[in-house]
Amino acid sequence: MIAYRELVSRGISTRVAADLVGIPRATATRKRRIPVVGPAPIPANKIGDSDRRQILDVVNSKPFVDLPPIQIYAQLLDAGTYLCSISTMYRVLNENKQVKDRRIIYVGGYTPSVLTRPTLVNIQRLDSARLHSQQIPTDS
Repeated sequence: MIAYRELVSRGISTRVAADLVGIPRATATRKRRIPVVGPAPIPANKIGDSDRRQILDVVNSKPFVDLPPIQIYAQLLDAGTYLCSISTMYRVLNENKQVKDRRIIYVGGYTPSVLTRPTLVNIQRLDSARLHSQQIPTDS
C-alpha cells in the first residue's frame, strides 16, 4: 500500500499504480478507517438518573402497568404530556429488565412460579371406530 501511494504521489495514474503493485484499484483508493481510541463521548442530550426514575414511576404506575410503551406514549400525548420518546421508554425498561411481561412483576405480587398454565384434566381419547359406529338419527 505504501508503494501504491508513492507511485500516485509521483504522478502515475491510480489504474497503472494499482496494476504495478498488484492490488485492486478499489482497495487502493478506499479511504482508510482510523480506529477510534478511548471511550465514546457522552451525548449532550443524555437523560439523567432522576429522569430515568420519573420514566419508571410513570410507566409502572397503576394506569400504565399493563400497557406496552407505544400505548403509554400515545395516552400521555393525548393527555398533553410528553415524557420521552418510545425508544427511550424501551431503553429505560430494558435497563431495568422490564421489557417482557411487566404484569408478572407489578400486579398483585405474583411471581412467575405462581402463574401456571391451565391444564386439561380427564380427557378421553376419541377412537375413530367409536365415532363411526354411532348412528345419526334420521327423520324418516
